[in-house]
Amino acid sequence: MEDFHNTTQETGSDLKQYKEKAATQQNIVYDLFKNHQFRGTPFEIRTELIRRGRLNPRVPITSIRRALSNLKEAGKLDLEKDDKGEPLKKIEEYGRSNYIFKLKTNQLNLSL
Repeated sequence: MEDFHNTTQETGSDLKQYKEKAATQQNIVYDLFKNHQFRGTPFEIRTELIRRGRLNPRVPITSIRRALSNLKEAGKLDLEKDDKGEPLKKIEEYGRSNYIFKLKTNQLNLSL
């Protein structure tokens, strides 16, 4: 799994820098779930990381979404579900539904 999705065909030192930044953001997001038992939407995660001083306020929500997608794909995170097994959503910014993420149960004692 690539931390950075090189859709703009970057190369050299720029590509290296972007990959490092994406990996760092992903680790920060994972740490929030792992060490603080956080659950939330991409917007709640971004807000909490800014509040904690772990994330630059200029980081776009798409970076948080990328980190969440990568962590979900890697089996680290799950979508929170209701008693019928349906993923829970919450209306947030832009009036759109956002899924609520949580740490995957079997990840409680694992590290990234």
